This record gives sequence, structure tokens and C-alpha cells, in this order.
Amino acid sequence: ISHLNTALTLDSSKVALQNLYLTTNFSTIRGNVNADASILKQNQYANITANVNASLSLLDAPYFLPSISETIPLLPTNVINASLKVDGYMANIHLKELSLSIPDNAQIKMSGDIAHLTDGRPLKARLNMQGELIRGSLLQSFIAPKDSSSIIIPDNIALNANIDMRGDSVTTNMNICVLEGSIALNGGVNIKDEKYNMNLLVNKFPLNDFLRDIHIGDITTTLKAEGEKFNPLQEGAKSKLSMELDTLLYNQYSYDNIYILLSLSQGNYYGSI
Repeated sequence: ISHLNTALTLDSSKVALQNLYLTTNFSTIRGNVNADASILKQNQYANITANVNASLSLLDAPYFLPSISETIPLLPTNVINASLKVDGYMANIHLKELSLSIPDNAQIKMSGDIAHLTDGRPLKARLNMQGELIRGSLLQSFIAPKDSSSIIIPDNIALNANIDMRGDSVTTNMNICVLEGSIALNGGVNIKDEKYNMNLLVNKFPLNDFLRDIHIGDITTTLKAEGEKFNPLQEGAKSKLSMELDTLLYNQYSYDNIYILLSLSQGNYYGSI
């Protein structure tokens, strides 16, 4: 830490950090945090508000995670901008905004509510997420150089998602858009009961923009899956998967109206096409 300045208030009614300004050789954090004094006694209903902005450099990361030193040179930039705005109380946080951005490369924003975070009751959360991968080279660096890789990450991939968590159950609605194509996913999973369901709609998704050496064009398909037990070899495991392939372009040929059904019941697999 090269510089730290803040106004600390601590009395019988509140705890506050005002005009926080913290810098290292590479990063800067600014913000304000206010809370009821009862938060010091771990009162789950102590009110809290926070507004924090940061410009974080990955050049600071090796001080905490030495193993990341080899990864940093692969990235096109080492700066991450972050913003956090919350209010509510300890057991029920209202997330006004959490945003992360790697300038000119990627950005993501999240908002929503998180309940029972600290009171020991089953976690409940409802989150909204929007993101964009502006430059595919951000992820391409971890795969292989674009000129020699068979897998290509294109630019301008957009993501929108809603996530609902209730104890052991998680449900989501997600949309991914690339060029004129899209993937829509909705489904849920119960971790305790080991049950799951999924509906996937793929519309004109440009596979050829991802797979250089496989001459597959746009694909339009619908995939549905549901089942019990995550291990298919476990007793009582059962699942059903159906896929309706509307259109697939491969080697300049079009394949249409293909229906595939796979199922597992009582240790036996069944399938048809």
C-alpha cells in the first residue's frame, strides 16, 4: 500500500468509512461505507450501504497469488475496473450494481437481491446479469494463437441471464448472442435431490466462426433434457434427452428435420434417430 486516507466514524449508532482512498503502486480504490454500530455485534439486521469504485491492476496480483505471474503476459491488458453499490442489511443485501470491465475487451454487470447470506438459513438470491465479450482475443490467448488454432473465439458475444437460487435449487434463463445467431437456455438443478431439467434453443448459431477446421455452418436445433442422479451408473439414475435438429449445414450440404431420442432407465440405455 503506497497511500491510504479515510475518515473513520465509530460511535454508539454507526460505523462509517468516508472518502476512502487507497492506492498501491498499480491500483486505486475509492469509496464510502456506512453501517449501524450493531454490525460489530454481528447483528444480522444492521443496515449497511456501500459505494466503492476501483481500478485494479493484475500487476498487484502476484503479491497474493504468485502462480498468476505466468498468466498476466497472456492478457491484452492488466487493468480491471470495478464498481460496487449495495444497501440493505447483513442478512438481506440489495445489490444495486456490481460491474467489472476490462477496457475495450469485456464487461459484465450484475444486480439483484441476496437473502440469508449470514443468518444460517438456506440461501436465497435473485440475480440479473448482462455481459459482453468485445474482443475474442481476450479468451483466445488462453487457447492458442488465432492463426494456428482450430478453435476461434469471435468478437462481440453478448450475454443476458437471470439466476434464481433457493437453498439447494438453482434455476436460470440465459441468452447468448453471436452475430445473427443465438442460444437460449432455461432450466434448473436441485443439488440435494440430484434432479435436473434443461431446455436449449439454438437459432442460426454460427459454429463455423468457432471451429475453423470443421466445415459446419449455422445450426438450428432444440434440445431438452431431464433426469435424476448426476452419476448415470448410480442406482435409480434415469434421464431423458431429446434433440430436434431443424437445420445443419455441413460441407455445403443441408441436413434437416433430424430427431434424436436418448433415455436411461433402470440401468438400460435406449436411443433412436
